[in-house]
Amino acid sequence: RILEVLGVGGMASVFKAQRISDDRLFAIKLLDPSHAEESVKERFRMEFEILQTIKHKHVVKMEEQIEDGQWIYTVMEYLPGGDLKSRIRRRLKREEAVRYASQIAAALQAAHKRGVLHRDLKPANVLFRSDGTLALVDFGVAKDTKDTDKALTKEGQMVGTPYYASPEQATGAKMDQRSDLYALGIILFEMLEGRRPFVGDTSLQVLMAHVKDPVPLLSQEWDALNDVLTQLLAKDPHDRLNDGHEVVKALAEASPGDVSEDLLNQT
Repeated sequence: RILEVLGVGGMASVFKAQRISDDRLFAIKLLDPSHAEESVKERFRMEFEILQTIKHKHVVKMEEQIEDGQWIYTVMEYLPGGDLKSRIRRRLKREEAVRYASQIAAALQAAHKRGVLHRDLKPANVLFRSDGTLALVDFGVAKDTKDTDKALTKEGQMVGTPYYASPEQATGAKMDQRSDLYALGIILFEMLEGRRPFVGDTSLQVLMAHVKDPVPLLSQEWDALNDVLTQLLAKDPHDRLNDGHEVVKALAEASPGDVSEDLLNQT
């Protein structure tokens, strides 16, 4: 039973739905049938396949994917707590920002161990459950590095959102897990300062800011987190923290008590 529209994008719409047999709520992502190109359908299928293989508390859970004639739709976990973008607008406390960043880092660690790059990490793609925990969603432009037969993005092609693009992403260079960690650094800055660190009048200006502009420092009240931020936003990927585990550990050291022991042990 479809209850309401949760969101409409360029390629797909998401609905809140209730299973009649037990009243359980789900989100249904429906591919717009007007996008009949096989490459679009294949990316939609790939997103489901990727998410089915990443079993982690902070990654959205998949239920099933159904194809019926021209219709393709995915049934997934319903996340009723809104997105991180909305929470940033209301301003966050340091402990909230650190907790969210560590949960995102743990989710990225799970994805990266599976060989998956998200490539479009941003606050709108971080949703919350009713218990306050978060889950990464929208792996629509993710890359499965272990399945080279399904490379749907051409080498050098820009994917993702300019405000959260790493320097190598901005220039079309080769990306690895550290590109997702750079996007996490942008989100960490935004959660603490309430604004994005790199801006411009055009997408190109924003992308070039990532490449050329110096990494901004956090306000004095967040000074303890500047080292973590600097290591996430380094221009050269080799100068960044290497994986989600290192990020969780660095956040725990910089902000004692704000990262759960479970998360430290998990990663």
